[in-house]
Amino acid sequence: MKNIIGLATLLLFVSCKQTDCEKVDTSKLSASQLSEHKAQCGDTSTDDDRDPGQTQAVGYYSDGGMLINAEDVLNRSNSIHKIFMNRDRPYGTRELIDLVIDMADEVQARYDNVEKLQVGDLANRHGGPALPNHQSHQNGLDVDIVYLSNDHKLQGKNNAYWTQYFVSKGKVTSNFNTSRNWELFKYIVDQADVGRIFVDPAIKSRMCSYAKSIGEFSDNIEVLRRLRPLNQHHETHFHLRLKCPDDDPDCIDQAEPPSGSGC
Repeated sequence: MKNIIGLATLLLFVSCKQTDCEKVDTSKLSASQLSEHKAQCGDTSTDDDRDPGQTQAVGYYSDGGMLINAEDVLNRSNSIHKIFMNRDRPYGTRELIDLVIDMADEVQARYDNVEKLQVGDLANRHGGPALPNHQSHQNGLDVDIVYLSNDHKLQGKNNAYWTQYFVSKGKVTSNFNTSRNWELFKYIVDQADVGRIFVDPAIKSRMCSYAKSIGEFSDNIEVLRRLRPLNQHHETHFHLRLKCPDDDPDCIDQAEPPSGSGC
């Protein structure tokens, strides 16, 4: 009898239509079935106070991640310069989209002569693998941002790849605006629940040296801690990753980075 009930539940889940979402007994679904159900129907549970239409990050950043009720950054603001438009990855959680827009507005308000914030990939509409470009970017909490430059040039919106490099042969180029990027990193960590900001090792070293040179090192250990050096792919941009939102119970956080500045 139990097997018959379980099979009936599974068949109902598989054939779930938007109008029938509330008929599914989610307590009888496996974790993977629950994630798929939420992707199709949203979270129809009533045991919390979440808006059933709010965005939700599900799973891990690079393994089994999904995104529910995604927001499109292009529908929220014209203050950014979105590149890789043909990849169709402008989607993220509300928390990520809010932060990207805040960053773009802050840059424009703070500086008279500055390019728009150049935004690369976020996630697919429903999250999941973003191959061949990314191993991560699966649950709506990752975004790639071009470093602020000295020449203020904008990249083509449909270029196949990045056209501005800020590290060459292991050294930071003259086009990297050290002070503005430092201020941007401080702003991000101050405004959001940041997990990591992945940067090229040369950029990390530059930020450590710069913070010391202007007397801001000891007051910004947490900013420097969140700047994580990676040896590949970040000569052109930094990769911002938020922690799982408190009200996204099916999101799986990455372990915290080691304490200290990492310099």
